[in-house]
Amino acid sequence: MNPASTPQPSQGENDPVWARQMTLLAALSVESAAHMDEAEMIQTVCQWILQVSGAQLAAVYVYEPESKSLVTMAISDSNYAKVGEHESLDDGILGETARSRCPLFTNTYQTSVYRGVTEWPLQAVATAPMLARDQLLGVIAVGYETDDKFSADDIQTLSWLAAQASVALDNQRLFKTTQQKAHQLHLLNALTYAANSIEDYDELLQYMADTLNGLFNSDSCSLALWDEENQIPKVVAAAGSQRKQTMKLRIAAHTPSFTAQVIARNHPIVVSDIHDSDMIDPQLAESLTGRTLLGLPLMVGENHLGAAFVLFNEARHLTQTEIDISAQVADQIALVITRAHLLAGERRQRQLAEIQLTFSNLLIETTSAGETGMALMESIGTLLDYDSGSVMLVQEGDRVGTIVASAGYMDPDEAGGAAIRVNDYPLLKELYDTVNPIYISDLRERQGWQPGKTQDAQEVRTLFFIPLRHHKELIIGHLILKSYRTDAFPLAERNQIQILCNQAAVTLQNQLLLRQSLQQSTELSAAYEDLQRLNQVRDDFVHNASHELRTPLTFIQGYAGMLAENMLGDLTPEQLDAIQIILKRAESMNMMIQEMVDYQKADSTALIQKEVDVYALVQGCIRAAHISAQEAGVRFNLATNPTLPAIYADAQRLGQVFDNLFSNAIKFSHDQGVIFVTLSAQEKQIRIDIADQGVGIPQDQLDLIWNRFYRVKDTAHNVRGTGLGLAIVHQIIQAHGGRIWAESPDVGSIFHIELPIVKED
Repeated sequence: MNPASTPQPSQGENDPVWARQMTLLAALSVESAAHMDEAEMIQTVCQWILQVSGAQLAAVYVYEPESKSLVTMAISDSNYAKVGEHESLDDGILGETARSRCPLFTNTYQTSVYRGVTEWPLQAVATAPMLARDQLLGVIAVGYETDDKFSADDIQTLSWLAAQASVALDNQRLFKTTQQKAHQLHLLNALTYAANSIEDYDELLQYMADTLNGLFNSDSCSLALWDEENQIPKVVAAAGSQRKQTMKLRIAAHTPSFTAQVIARNHPIVVSDIHDSDMIDPQLAESLTGRTLLGLPLMVGENHLGAAFVLFNEARHLTQTEIDISAQVADQIALVITRAHLLAGERRQRQLAEIQLTFSNLLIETTSAGETGMALMESIGTLLDYDSGSVMLVQEGDRVGTIVASAGYMDPDEAGGAAIRVNDYPLLKELYDTVNPIYISDLRERQGWQPGKTQDAQEVRTLFFIPLRHHKELIIGHLILKSYRTDAFPLAERNQIQILCNQAAVTLQNQLLLRQSLQQSTELSAAYEDLQRLNQVRDDFVHNASHELRTPLTFIQGYAGMLAENMLGDLTPEQLDAIQIILKRAESMNMMIQEMVDYQKADSTALIQKEVDVYALVQGCIRAAHISAQEAGVRFNLATNPTLPAIYADAQRLGQVFDNLFSNAIKFSHDQGVIFVTLSAQEKQIRIDIADQGVGIPQDQLDLIWNRFYRVKDTAHNVRGTGLGLAIVHQIIQAHGGRIWAESPDVGSIFHIELPIVKED
């Protein structure tokens, strides 16, 4: 074998063979420049080498820096090698050529030390490196089955062919890089334009997936964003042949999965064969068909948004330039997603505010639980899609709910107006016993779920129970939403639904209170009317009784008086005592009749007010009660302010007040008791305090003594009366614009009266 480190040009420029070689070399330059696809260009180089050299075998190998090996890119006879196979740089003529970067040839290949592991059934083999800008691009090789085929001129020609191929390959790669950068700029501009023009968030995500898929002309592409609620990446957009399968994925993100590593790292990851890598999620590998997978992290600063995946069905060698460009596109996608997410969030907030305002206005107009429930269902329908929903109200302490509103498909047992027994539904019972919402993303994974009776109800996948709470603990009902889709209600929408439910709960509770208030008002009105009728009947009875009793009582008193004066004959002492008892009882009865008449007068007769000296009026009433007090062993103690002003009052009616109070004080006082009467002047009123040392009034009856016909329950004093005296007193004082109240300390009772000094209009 003869090394050909630097072969010199042939001197036979006029040689026809040389002319043919140069012509083919020029054609090779033009042809290689015209073919911009690297694989096709290398195939052309291989064919021209075969023609120029006249060899039986020609091959072109491209150097792969990642594996530090030579990859067979073109070979004239596939029996010798397969495209895509790797050749080591450690041994053989190919490895030596790559390492030395010098052309080599041997006419005795089978016995050469450079044979290595490359088993070609050839005798003469020549190789030349492809170099550009001090970088190894690859190696070209030619061979013959017979020996002694190569001369120095042949090696020189082969070197020139390698140089021409190097220029063509380098130009092609430069052109491709420039083209990719131009395409990248176009994509970045397109992404920026899309971010400014596409308002729908999901549509924008799909556009970016399509764009990334078009960048590589790949078989499929997907975007997986981090799902905060479930703490896993969720595919939000996909493009290409496997879009439908990919969109169903919730990719497990447990280390050391491929997805987790892509999200965690700050640089792209390439997997040459997804079915032969421990980095790929098993769920992802089983659901997809393909070979090469590119994972791109989607990041903005330190914020990890998710990852983008590009899948190729066939083995694909991605250059570092392609990977760098894809990383830049991924960064731009991450920025667009972040901006779009913020804009979508702002639009969503405005939409939610409008929904809340609209819902609030609807609630103002609703007058029944059914209307409120339907307004709630309609407002939720503007937030998200659901297949059926209902609003159920429950009574406090009751475990039976009533459906007041429903929308969408409903099980017959859950139609409007239906009664739901809480204990018959395990999940409903669970909700009833808690104050928190319950969200079930997939009912198939939930134990205790009882589907409805119909086939449609059995297809329900997502279930959302929301308590309608007034305050923190009071649950007045529940909202139930169903969907045939799995995990159909996002967290943000669920939170907003909770806000709407809280608004609805306040309205429903107010409506309930209003209904109860109206019902109570109706009942009170009916009771008041009944009471008015009873009062009228009683007043009529009192009026009639007072008049009907006076006539016979007058006869009784008259004849009893005649008997007492012996006008009808002499009576024995016993008979006279009996007649005196009759006269006393008749007088008591006459006083009770007079109280009835006085009460009617106090209720219907207008006051005749004039200037009244209260001290003189009180003093006169005390003198009138002197005899009764003396008989009862009771005395009066009057204390007054010497400058007591006069008041405007009805003296007769006010005297009736003092007579009644003094009479009660005498009746209920003990022997040797004292009745204290105190008069005092205040800024705008006169105060009269009447205190006795009698039996007193129980505290629980102090507010009842002013009621008509009420008598204090007292076992120590069996005092007869109608129970109208204090009611008359209360009426007269109120008619004067004053007030009266009673206290009962440890001993006796105290009655306080306040009367205005200025005449009330």
